[in-house]
Amino acid sequence: MLSIYACKKEVVGDQEFVQNHFVGKWPLKSLVEIKVENGDTTINDTTLYSPIDTLYFTADGNYTKGNDNAKYSIDATGENLTIATTPAVNWFIKHLRQNSIVLSQERTETVGNDKIIYYTEENLVK
Repeated sequence: MLSIYACKKEVVGDQEFVQNHFVGKWPLKSLVEIKVENGDTTINDTTLYSPIDTLYFTADGNYTKGNDNAKYSIDATGENLTIATTPAVNWFIKHLRQNSIVLSQERTETVGNDKIIYYTEENLVK
């Protein structure tokens, strides 16, 4: 006997897909910080959290990390996360996998003739 089952195809936008993936408890495993001055890496640190800090994202847009609570949002393309703290924090969603998320920030500044690039990455792993 052959049984065939069909599912209703629903189109889910990038923003909705990413937001649904974020909902839940995400342990923060590590933090990577890199500073590059005029092409030379001056800081390249990885901090492994022990005990692990945990981030919570709810379906109604609330974010909790330790004692910090704020609203969060995902942009329409599903590529950026904004946490509405003062000042607001913006993260690029570098990787989004079933059991892990990698968030990154990059900031460039010029001081005199020096070009300085700051890179930060948070690794969340269930």
